[in-house]
Amino acid sequence: MILSVILFIGAVGVAFFFFDPASSYKFGEPSYNYIVNAIEYNITTNVTIFGILPKEKGKQNAATLGIELEEGKMGLIIIDSGGNGDKIDYDVVQANIGKIKWKSDNFVFIHASDDFPLNDNTLGNDPEVEATIVSVYTKKVISEKRAKALEADYDRGYNNYNILKRFFGISDNVNFGFSLDTIETDTKPPNGLNVYSNLKRVEILKEDNTFGFGTLSVRIW
Repeated sequence: MILSVILFIGAVGVAFFFFDPASSYKFGEPSYNYIVNAIEYNITTNVTIFGILPKEKGKQNAATLGIELEEGKMGLIIIDSGGNGDKIDYDVVQANIGKIKWKSDNFVFIHASDDFPLNDNTLGNDPEVEATIVSVYTKKVISEKRAKALEADYDRGYNNYNILKRFFGISDNVNFGFSLDTIETDTKPPNGLNVYSNLKRVEILKEDNTFGFGTLSVRIW
């Protein structure tokens, strides 16, 4: 009986070494899975892409996207499918319903995300025609801007690192670092420790508002 109690206490002690029950962990979930998911979630953003076909050439196109536009919260870029895929200026007609207008005779892709700026331009009073939204889909991408912000917070010092750990719900006895291509946290694990490393190929929304691919690496020790 005494031996059973000792074994039970030992098992609970091991569990508390890896898990912080007062944090946002789910009891019994390995710490490395939680940390990988938490970091990826915090540097991920959604991009909604509208494929739009103009109805008449030579006129301004208009479309109502059904989203609220606001600088710093939801912005747009419009990509012209013709030529080199140049970005097109647009005019925000009614921000609360996402009504905009632009000039192009080509099929366009409108990208909406909180990572994009809201560049409102006056395009004149030419006649406008409601364009046809032919496709809408949303994808999750890693935000280079968010990854740099997280890396800056991480490298700001010991106290800030501990604040980040508390924000993520990570126990004091667990440490982590991450990298996204050239973005990398400073802290390295001491020699002789077992290190869990997770590598994942991801799509990245870059700071210049273009898309690319890179490797997200999370290290836990």
